[in-house]
Amino acid sequence: MNLEGKIVKLRAVEREDLEVLKELRNEHLGDNIFRQYRPLTSGDQDGYWDHVINHENFIVFTICIPDIDTHEKEIAVHLDKTKHYFTRKGWRVVGECRVGYISWRNGWSELGIFLGKEFMSHGYGREALYLLMEYAFANLGLHAIRAETVTPKVKELFEEFGFHFIGQTEGTTYHDNEWRPDYILELYSSRWFQDREAIYKQAVEPHLDRAEVAIKDTIK
Repeated sequence: MNLEGKIVKLRAVEREDLEVLKELRNEHLGDNIFRQYRPLTSGDQDGYWDHVINHENFIVFTICIPDIDTHEKEIAVHLDKTKHYFTRKGWRVVGECRVGYISWRNGWSELGIFLGKEFMSHGYGREALYLLMEYAFANLGLHAIRAETVTPKVKELFEEFGFHFIGQTEGTTYHDNEWRPDYILELYSSRWFQDREAIYKQAVEPHLDRAEVAIKDTIK
């Protein structure tokens, strides 16, 4: 299954993606944005494949952007697969997004999304988030999605997408000698269907030119 926007494609996670996703996520170890206190291992990823990716209550996608041409790509994969994160299908894996812990009876889910450090702030995550929300509400028929983050900028991004801030903890994530609060937000299908066109125009579309420039820069 593929979900394609103007820049980004979401596709199902394959086993060959696990090492790439591990490296991309471990880049954020010092940020502590996932409550992650140690680097992920290949064994961790095997468990993730068995208990999350193939679980009926999780739907997980890789976030991909266009890759360089086939000839250069094959050379890059041969020389340095870990560093460059190239796929062999014309698309480059830059992150992951998912709806998980789905309660099918109640139409409720939790949101998860991340990008490798070098792929942040280019607009990729915005289009990926839009594609994921549209899929969750229009295709899966979910009623509500909850998001949590310890990062104020991510909180503001979710609010641009119509998420309503419902509260925060006093501090449940310890990082850099302080307890950081978790910001908790929710988005309901009624608001999504009412505002999705405006959300796209305001939160996604203005950032697509920046995404195109970033992709061209990686190809040069």
